[in-house]
Amino acid sequence: MSLYFLNIGRFSEVSFGQFLYLFFVGLRFDLFALVVFNAPFILMQAIPFQLRFDKNYQRIAAVFYVLGNAFALMLNLIDTIYFRFIDKRSTSELFQFFGNSDENIGSLLGQFFIDFWYMFLIFIVLIFILYQVCRRIKIKNDRQPKPKMWYLTQTIALFLIFGLSFLAIRGGFQLKPIGMIDAAKYASIQHVPLVLNTPFTVVKTIGKKTLTERKYFSEEKFELVFSPIQNDLHVNRFVDSIPDKPNVVVLILESFGQELIGYYNATSEKQLTPFLDSLLQESLTFEGFANGRRSIEALPSILAGIPSLMEIDFTTSIYAGNNLTGLGSYLKSDGYTTAFFHGGNNGTMNFDSFSRSMGFDAYFGRSEFGDDTYFDGRWGIFDDPFLQFTANELNNFAQPFGLVLFTLSSHHPYTLPEGYVVENETLTPFEKTVCYADVALKHFFETASKMPWFDNTIFVITADHVHSKLGLYNSLRMYSVPLAFYAPNFIQKKRMAEVAQHTDILPSLAALLQLDEPVFSYGRNVFDTLKSPFFVNFINQFYQYFDGTFFIRFDGNETTTVFDVKNDSLLKNNILKENNVAFIPQQSDLKAIIQSYTNRMVNNKLFVE
Repeated sequence: MSLYFLNIGRFSEVSFGQFLYLFFVGLRFDLFALVVFNAPFILMQAIPFQLRFDKNYQRIAAVFYVLGNAFALMLNLIDTIYFRFIDKRSTSELFQFFGNSDENIGSLLGQFFIDFWYMFLIFIVLIFILYQVCRRIKIKNDRQPKPKMWYLTQTIALFLIFGLSFLAIRGGFQLKPIGMIDAAKYASIQHVPLVLNTPFTVVKTIGKKTLTERKYFSEEKFELVFSPIQNDLHVNRFVDSIPDKPNVVVLILESFGQELIGYYNATSEKQLTPFLDSLLQESLTFEGFANGRRSIEALPSILAGIPSLMEIDFTTSIYAGNNLTGLGSYLKSDGYTTAFFHGGNNGTMNFDSFSRSMGFDAYFGRSEFGDDTYFDGRWGIFDDPFLQFTANELNNFAQPFGLVLFTLSSHHPYTLPEGYVVENETLTPFEKTVCYADVALKHFFETASKMPWFDNTIFVITADHVHSKLGLYNSLRMYSVPLAFYAPNFIQKKRMAEVAQHTDILPSLAALLQLDEPVFSYGRNVFDTLKSPFFVNFINQFYQYFDGTFFIRFDGNETTTVFDVKNDSLLKNNILKENNVAFIPQQSDLKAIIQSYTNRMVNNKLFVE
């Protein structure tokens, strides 16, 4: 509440009614903080022993009550001011800041008390109120003449309190415990801080990995080498003509790495994806790469242009509360209807929360599908019925629309619908689900092609990541996924040998749709000949960079490995020592990307200001 009233100018577009709504939904996060910071006090008051009626015992309990709540209040009040500088709730990084002698903390705190003396006064008043509340609460000894019954009822009450406390800390009965990203279900990314509270964000990020700012280049120089702000996005190839505001469907196939797809492996004996192969033949395709190894890493890359360049995925990191502008937000600002479709259990991998933070208005999952006849028993609805549901649901959408459709069935434990038969019994369970997903995809396009919106739609086809069992794939090809644009009425069909990555999807779509505003992405517009192809990722403490010729590994301080992929596809010969000078441009580009990514992530600048 203090965050709103003491920074009301920053929330001028929030009506009082909206504020009350955000305050109400924020109670879910407040309950977490109340229970965590009052846990010792709650336990001391709930134990079924006569000791709790002792005056000295109650004085100790009161100390825990005042100290716990005082610390929580202090965090919120500090953030009321600090928010003005970082535009988000603080995390456990706050303690790193105060513990860093290089930051000249003493003088900073002194200046803080001078400039914001009234916050210290507010804190003292609130502590005084806490103290007065403690003084006036008297614990009455309600022990009954029958002590056994008293102990029984008190023990039952103890377990009831524990259960309710556990529920409050978990945030409800949903699939996963409540996290920072869940606030996006209720508010736009700019207003998420009004839903959250700082004690919650601090506790949720304790022990999480943090980034350290990089200084490879001067502040003036490094974004001249590489900038994620994409201005003046143009289309100068692959497009004959494009209608005004075509529909957009981003199709993400679960675990469909290139090693499975006949289009990329024509000599393979196993032809698992005949329909996808035929679709790619009619598309503009690139040598696609995922920026991460998991589904939860794919969505920030695809929808916000943010690759996975740290040890922990973005949505569960301490930076999950950072301001981002996602694909849904760009589309909405241009008049599009937006939605995210995934047949999984609502809450799976926080897809529903993250899609909201990316600007998608609606989410369709297992709950919205509404028929558990097609439930696979674990993850969600089988692909075939859910994709048919999606195709038909789109007829209810106002055009133009933009949506993401994420498949499901080719995920462990590789369940197939009852009655579905794969003729080739030599296939692995995973390969059989790939065959099934390909059939579901075929049925989806058969249905969609009859819809009035189909001919005016751009389909982006990719996969979230490569399957975990890589076979002969190396540390570069373990990221190889399809990446294609299918719109035969206005995008040329062509197979390109150029590298393209997940982070290229957002600026490329922005160019196709002729969006007026700049776009933030660590990728490139593939429809512009002036943009050089590259792929970047992070694994096992190494940054990796590939421009289509040279594959570079960088440990954060120096380049350790360089492969000439065109002449060494199996990555056997490290040519770094043979000609180190030849790789200076690639090293500079990679360092600039790392510095931009890290510093912007730390300082909450992952957007166009």
